[in-house]
Amino acid sequence: MGGMLHTTKNYSDCIKRMAIFGISLVIIGKIWGLFFPINKALWTSPYVLYTGGIGAVVGGNLDSWFEELPLAIRFFGNGYMIPMPTEGMTGFGNIGASLMLVLKRGE
Repeated sequence: MGGMLHTTKNYSDCIKRMAIFGISLVIIGKIWGLFFPINKALWTSPYVLYTGGIGAVVGGNLDSWFEELPLAIRFFGNGYMIPMPTEGMTGFGNIGASLMLVLKRGE
């Protein structure tokens, strides 16, 4: 999906393909769920297809809605492990998101 978004010149066609792909994954996941249960705890194949399809549809919609806005959202996460002389390892991490204003020159 990400490669398709970065390499395409026609974003509306790309968004349509993402929606069709996502809806088809949801349908396949629901049909497959009739024969094999959808179980989040086990990450069964119908669960993966169903949630992946929902993610593709939501991602495509968000991309089409925010295409013209001069905003960018960046999600990040870092983790560090520090060796301690007597107690093994100590670790800490952070996760977050940043909202950036994108300034375009020459347009």
